[in-house]
Amino acid sequence: MLRLCAFLHPDAIPEEIIIEDAPELGPVLYPVAADPFQLNDTIGALLKFSLVQRDSGLNTITIHQLVQTVIKIGMDGTTQKLWAERAVRAVNRALPDFEQVEHQLYQRFLPHIQACTVLIDQWHMTFTEAAELLYQAGHSLQEHSQYTEAEPLYQRALEIYEKELGPDHPYVATSIENLANLCRDLGKYDQAKDLYQRALTLSEKTANYFSKAAILNNLAKLYQLQGKYDQAEQFYERALTQLEQTLGPEHPSVATVLESLIVLYYKQDKSQQAEQFYQRILGIYRQASRIEYADKETNLENFVELLQKVN
Repeated sequence: MLRLCAFLHPDAIPEEIIIEDAPELGPVLYPVAADPFQLNDTIGALLKFSLVQRDSGLNTITIHQLVQTVIKIGMDGTTQKLWAERAVRAVNRALPDFEQVEHQLYQRFLPHIQACTVLIDQWHMTFTEAAELLYQAGHSLQEHSQYTEAEPLYQRALEIYEKELGPDHPYVATSIENLANLCRDLGKYDQAKDLYQRALTLSEKTANYFSKAAILNNLAKLYQLQGKYDQAEQFYERALTQLEQTLGPEHPSVATVLESLIVLYYKQDKSQQAEQFYQRILGIYRQASRIEYADKETNLENFVELLQKVN
């Protein structure tokens, strides 16, 4: 237990990292962690000697940095690497999807994610769980507009995925696309374009047509940001055609691209084309039982919402 905690952030270690099904913790700790009674006895022994502190309300453990240092000194290099890898795998497994949980819940893992990113570089880890953790960390930072901090994490995750899974794996394509999105947010438009084109080639090679549509849509947004409206319109139309062929003309994802096209048309003062697509969007939402859209008394209110996107 102390060896595991030695490689995490010392404060407020969530017990989920330990207690959830975690065979990667090894043959000694795993059966203890899987049994609440054994786990309590183990933590109780550590508490008795003041090696850790436990917050039963928050279900966290805190270990002093000096204890961490002493524990690490007592391990040889091979054992340190083993427990560093176990810590990364355990955190990655316990980590909730930040898009599906409250920010406060995800926040409790952030210091330990950051500690693991250091371990990944320090020990040159290349297994896929390390890439997954780096990707999640990068995505979280990107969502909070910390683009510069997110970029090296995305790049490292991509390197691991390519090495472990091969250059044509879907995870590689997804990683490239997300890195492209980040470069776009950073204003690195040429780099973003090259990455999107690379991801597009992979999606065509793997026949992942839904991914292809998403990449085309993102390329359109990139051109739109640069004021290249003609190119943007071409890529939006290609994305629209791909989705219609893959998912059908009435799928809600089709409406999402249509909304982007409406915004683009308004920027170009093409109100007639925008209104035609808007009527089609209403039909799609009615078909999908999207009452909040379909039961508007007038079209004006919806057009105001779309115009707000333009502005």
